[in-house]
Order: sequence, then structure tokens, then C-alpha cells
Amino acid sequence: MTHAVLRLPTWQRRVLHGAAWSLLATGVVWLAVHYSIGAGADELPHPLEVLCLRLHGAAAFVGLFALGVLAAGHVPAGWRVTRGAARRARRGAQRHTGVALLSLAAVLAGTGYALYYVTPEDWRPAVGWLHAGAGLLMAVLGVVHGRWMRQHGPAARHTARAAHDGAAQSAPVSPGGPFSG
Repeated sequence: MTHAVLRLPTWQRRVLHGAAWSLLATGVVWLAVHYSIGAGADELPHPLEVLCLRLHGAAAFVGLFALGVLAAGHVPAGWRVTRGAARRARRGAQRHTGVALLSLAAVLAGTGYALYYVTPEDWRPAVGWLHAGAGLLMAVLGVVHGRWMRQHGPAARHTARAAHDGAAQSAPVSPGGPFSG
């Protein structure tokens, strides 16, 4: 299994990133509006709250689609690559962040569903803050998970090795050798 198998195709990366950034932006804007000038600040609901929730819901559908695509290809491939002691040592951190991301996705899907359909009014603030906290944590872990491979994956090791070899080849050496004076 190679790095190419774990790297998401461009269309999948774009769908995933588009959904993730849309969810983060609409969620953060909704929180800011709701608790500053909207219903959470004992005011009437602000029209921007409704728009943010509608866009957040649409982005959630796209995000669930992206999660399904990842669950079909990227997750099983990553799990197979990290089997074995040597590979696990190199990719263990990425596996842990991947499992955490999947767990947070389940929490977000569950709390999102609960907020929309079944949560009683007196529980809504607690479930809402759980949903918001999980969303912010998922954004941070998503960046960590994606950047880890770019910094520690095979392509990064190849680049570092080439830079090291190039520096060694370009070092000036006097005709009598490196220790001639």
C-alpha cells in the first residue's frame, strides 16, 4: 500500500474541505449572532440565525456524503497501512487522529440530529454546546490529521532526503579532500 492510496483524490479533498469549512463558518457565525444579538441574548431571533442554520444543514448533508466516501476508501486503506509494528510506529499518530475524527463525526451527527428533532427545550443549550465543542475540536484535528501526512509521509521523507543529498553533493571540497589544510 502506498502513499498514493491514502491521498484523497482532488474531487474528494475539495468536497470534504468545502463541507468542513462551510460547517465551521456557518456554525461559528451562528454562535456569534445567536449569543450576541439573537435569541441567545434574550432578543428576537436574528434573520442571520435562520440563514446560518439552513446553510449549516445543507453543508451537513454534503459532509455526511464526504464521510461516506472516506469510509468506503480512505479509512480502510489507512487502517491496512498502519497494521504491523514498523508501519504503526510511523503512522500511529495519524491513525489516532483518524479514529478521533470518526468518533467526533458520530457525535456531531448524533447531536445535530438530536438538536433538530428530539432534544427538549431545557436540554438544548447543553446539547448545543456539546455540538459546538465537538465541531471546533474536529476542525483542529482535521487540520492536524491532514498536515501530519504532508510533513511526515513518504513525500516529505523523499523531499528531506533529496535536500540532504543535494546539500552533501554541493558542499565545496578542496582538491586534497575535506581535511586538507
